[in-house]
Amino acid sequence: MTILLQPLGATVVSLAVMVSGSLSQHSQSPSWKQHIEAGRMARVRGDYVEAEKHLQAALEEAQHSGPNNPLTATSLHSLAELRISQRKHDDAERLLKEALSLTRRLSGPDGFVAIMLQELAIVYVDRGKYLDALALYKEALTILRNAFGAEHLEVGRCLNYLGVVYLKQGAFSEAEEVFRQSLAIRQKALGAENSEVAVSLDNLAHSYLEQARYAEAEPLMRRALSIEEKILGPNSPHVGVTLLNLVRCYMDQKHYSQAEPLCKRAIVIFENAFSDSPQFAEALGQLAAIYDGEKKFSEAEPLFKRSLAITEGLLGPKHPDVALGLNNLATCYLDQGRYDEAELALKRALAISEQTLNPEHPLAATSLHNLGLVYQKQRRFDLAEPLYKRALSINEKVFGPDHPEVATTLENYALLLRAIHRDGEATRMEARARLIRAKQGK
Repeated sequence: MTILLQPLGATVVSLAVMVSGSLSQHSQSPSWKQHIEAGRMARVRGDYVEAEKHLQAALEEAQHSGPNNPLTATSLHSLAELRISQRKHDDAERLLKEALSLTRRLSGPDGFVAIMLQELAIVYVDRGKYLDALALYKEALTILRNAFGAEHLEVGRCLNYLGVVYLKQGAFSEAEEVFRQSLAIRQKALGAENSEVAVSLDNLAHSYLEQARYAEAEPLMRRALSIEEKILGPNSPHVGVTLLNLVRCYMDQKHYSQAEPLCKRAIVIFENAFSDSPQFAEALGQLAAIYDGEKKFSEAEPLFKRSLAITEGLLGPKHPDVALGLNNLATCYLDQGRYDEAELALKRALAISEQTLNPEHPLAATSLHNLGLVYQKQRRFDLAEPLYKRALSINEKVFGPDHPEVATTLENYALLLRAIHRDGEATRMEARARLIRAKQGK
């Protein structure tokens, strides 16, 4: 199970311009304004040393004017944006919390508060703190609806972010609903041929993909890809994201020959745009998974390891995306009969999933299932069966009773039951798995 969920576009810049004026008009000095503008421009062009110099100067000047100066909140917010760009999440979180606390005290629940709630939520998503992010997005959504109305473009943008978190949590029907709302708002506000509309199309398609609704997902991805190539150009990172989702669509159906050229194209896009990124790591992992599916293990394993190393370096050793990479590497070990290495990777992946997500998350189910398979291959049936039971329960709860993930667990669980001569139970599980496969056309 591979997931690429952080959208590469949808921002709240326009809202920042719209509502921050009330804060930043408070006794602005020319030097403060110059420092803020110079710092933001330096951040955008990647000159973080220059950005730091100007933004710290702006903060010191604002704080010199007293503890309740709204310009302090603006300065803290700008410095937090720099920390996000530098992937210094601890500092970004601290600065955003300070800015948010001051802004709430001075102005109450306004649009600028909604901006900071969403940016703090982005930090939480990057750190795998999805429940915290979900609460912030919901609060921001309430503020935006009250301030601007239910069909405002900024409401659509916030809904998109909220849907991303639902996907991360494995709440796929909830994600589908908010992505539908986001798409409707964006199409009404921006028209059908717009890059933000493409983001909503792609994310709605991803919610279908997670529910194995491939026939519904593919045309939406194709439409999103067409819009992005037309508006942003064929080498845009947005195009790379949509290509990877198409790759996932084909891989889940074992259409490796269709997936491989799209994946290689995405790798080139991300390598040229920003090679040290989660998107580049995801693309490498997808190509590794294609090779693994084709039994090209000598090509798959180094790509899995490189992808995992990039992800761990960027996001830290306990991020859910690291658990995902460990699961993928373990699958490669398992396919080669390297059970001890697979067991170690899966135990670590399961611990990360249970600590950072929750024990009922589909990523935990993937680790449980794969670890059960390792024990089954080693004929440690007493250890394998409870893992299959837990994985089956989670998958049925999250995906519903007719999802391919459920069928896969049923099939492997049935093999275990055959091995320990519980043939009646095995027959029932096999029959149910066949029905699921028939419904999915497999």
